[in-house]
Amino acid sequence: MMKKLRAFTAVCLVLAMAGAAFCVPYEVDPFTLHLYHFNGDTRDSVTTNSIDLALDSGAKLVDAPIPGMGQVLYTWEGTSSTNVNLPSAMATPEKAVSNFVGADGAFTFEALVCPYYGLGAMPNNMQIISGEHDSARGWQFRVESAGNLAFINLTGTIQTILAPLPKDGPHAFAANKWFHAAVAYNGQAGVAGNLRFYWTALDSGQTQAVELGSFTMNADITPTVAPFFVIGNEGRNGNGRTENWEGWIDEVRISSVVRTPAEMVPYVMASKAVRPSPSNRATDVAQDVVLSWTPGDSAQTHDVYLGTSAADVDAADRSRPLGALASRGQDANSFSPDSLALGQVYYWRIDEVEADSTIHKGDVWSFAVEPYSYPIANVTATASSSNPNMGPENTVNGSGLNGADEHSITAEQMWLSSKAGPQPAWIQFEFDSIYKLDKVWVWNSNQILEPMIGFGAKDVAIECSEDGVQWTSLGQIVLARASGMDTYTPEAIDLGGVLAKFVKMTIRSNWGGIVTQYGLSEVRFFQVPVRAREPMPASGATGVGLDGLLTWRPGRQAAWHRVYLSTDRQAVVDGTAPVQTLADSSFEPGDLTLGTTYYWKVNEVNQAAEPGIWEGEVWSFTTREYLVIDDMESYTDEEGSRIYETWIDGLTDGTSGSVVGYMEAPFAERTIVHGGRQSLPLEYNNAESPFFSEAGRQFSPAQNWTLHGADALSLWVRGAAAASAGGAVQPTDLYVTVQDSAGKTASATNPTAATSTEWTQWKIPLADLAGVNLKAVKKMYLGAGNKTSPTPGGAGMLYIDDIGFGHAITE
Repeated sequence: MMKKLRAFTAVCLVLAMAGAAFCVPYEVDPFTLHLYHFNGDTRDSVTTNSIDLALDSGAKLVDAPIPGMGQVLYTWEGTSSTNVNLPSAMATPEKAVSNFVGADGAFTFEALVCPYYGLGAMPNNMQIISGEHDSARGWQFRVESAGNLAFINLTGTIQTILAPLPKDGPHAFAANKWFHAAVAYNGQAGVAGNLRFYWTALDSGQTQAVELGSFTMNADITPTVAPFFVIGNEGRNGNGRTENWEGWIDEVRISSVVRTPAEMVPYVMASKAVRPSPSNRATDVAQDVVLSWTPGDSAQTHDVYLGTSAADVDAADRSRPLGALASRGQDANSFSPDSLALGQVYYWRIDEVEADSTIHKGDVWSFAVEPYSYPIANVTATASSSNPNMGPENTVNGSGLNGADEHSITAEQMWLSSKAGPQPAWIQFEFDSIYKLDKVWVWNSNQILEPMIGFGAKDVAIECSEDGVQWTSLGQIVLARASGMDTYTPEAIDLGGVLAKFVKMTIRSNWGGIVTQYGLSEVRFFQVPVRAREPMPASGATGVGLDGLLTWRPGRQAAWHRVYLSTDRQAVVDGTAPVQTLADSSFEPGDLTLGTTYYWKVNEVNQAAEPGIWEGEVWSFTTREYLVIDDMESYTDEEGSRIYETWIDGLTDGTSGSVVGYMEAPFAERTIVHGGRQSLPLEYNNAESPFFSEAGRQFSPAQNWTLHGADALSLWVRGAAAASAGGAVQPTDLYVTVQDSAGKTASATNPTAATSTEWTQWKIPLADLAGVNLKAVKKMYLGAGNKTSPTPGGAGMLYIDDIGFGHAITE
């Protein structure tokens, strides 16, 4: 039976800039199975049977171009290529189809989408949402390159249902335009009109979804298969995931019912706060976190609610604060809480207040503050002896544990000493460094016969050491007996903050007293994070900008921070590199050199503690190679910002045979690009006088190309030379001419770039441009042919992209 449900009232914001009526974002209701806002994360807003996603193969979150939308998923790879493993947001585990339909088989899939390509230009089918797998296929909801909105039922007998997309009118499919797309199925297999498509342009003024057509689906989606759930691509690894959505996606909602057209518009206004930081349901949040958010577009002030009760934070208001109103009517879109407790989950809400005192209640978000201590990874276990297949490594490899930290009763997932081994039996644990130990969790031997035989350790002496030679006793304990059931959980033993790289447990007796064998199931040590950690940029990062701060998460007890930075790694290791002592956990590195690898470490200092200094590990980052001169991304199709209005060609000034851009929009090249979305198309014709072709641009003010150790000019070039009447390609030289503020010029020539059909980086040493003041570059020319000695030549097309100056990384 088809479910009937009450329609929600849609409250919409009219965007003055576009005259469009639409609202964002959706909210979870009883019929929402999954919902993705993409505002800072790819998590499911539904907390029951939720499916969080991971960005894959270059997919990323970017700021939306429309107020109120926050961030959106960007799954375009930057070219018209159909290479494999293209961007998507995908679920790691397999998910049953029943996660995406109602009990009667009904569903509604919908999303806001913006294509990069128009009809006729799409290089591939473009998936919006798919649930499929190499061996168990579910469904695909996509736009086909032929110009159809499609739903494909891939379970059982495959059925493809197509609806032609509008080519004209207010909802016409077009590049760089936002649409609401939806497919709804009522669960009545084989009944005419059981499946409907919707396609609505967001700038059309519509306040509800516009139906594109009704169709008949022959069978329900079979609820027994287990597909991968993917947004922005297909799920089949075997097919290489080649059908990415070329563009942007937002507000993906999957419902267990047929949504009416009136429900298929977001009904929360853009005046709400969005993009919380930390992101909703974030964990391991720093204790001194500053909460921030993107304000609603009409907000004048903000009310901040914060507390440990989700119900109180949700119910509180100005008249009944319930102890949760932390700040009323503040101007800033950030808030610094006082005295957050370690390990505590907090809930918070931002109400946006307009100038007329209208209050827009915000969503309740949550975050968990960092714990007091963290599990230690990279632990090695050795023992006095062990039974076959029951080695000490089983105590530190997680074998036998489930997600609730309950241990199995499988013997081969535990350690048991040998009956013939030396007595007393012992087991020793080694860490990768010295740690400040908070506690240890111990799962005793938990075989099914444990209640009868009692292999589990009972009287245990614990020792620790920093070097494995000198040992300090931590005393003797009695470990609790395991239950011999697969619901067994650990006991915690306090280690009191002792410093150690080694811990040894010597077992004096077991619980059974029957055999001289002793066992443990699992051991987990926890350390207090006293060292600097989590560097930004991340260690090993490349392409790092020159103007950012170096930051890190400080050690728990640090009073000061000593920061070492150098291009000499050994100097940082030895502590002989330049050093600064800071009170805050951020560092301004000063003037960095392009294309250079830097090494740094942070020693945390507190002379009142023992030890007074915690040595940090050595991190590294490599700066970007080139700074942008022109990456062709700033040009639009609007008068005054078109690419040929900056790069002046021969068609404009009559001095050469060049043409920049195209005669119709889009004027820049948007398919053959090296990086980003656009490149410069330069048509040349040297078969006619004046037998050379060039385009030039001016810089105001003049540019300095010698900054940050720059020693080269770089541009990416791709050629498409035309054939002569005899069929031979006519080669031509590509040249670059630079002019300074005094009018002096210098040129460089590349004889092969014009005929290369692949993108080629042309690096021009600045030394080759001698005679020009490269600290004051006023003009730049790109040309084909020989301007100083022109002779009749060929014709063709050049594509230029990503012009910059800098310093290449030395391998």
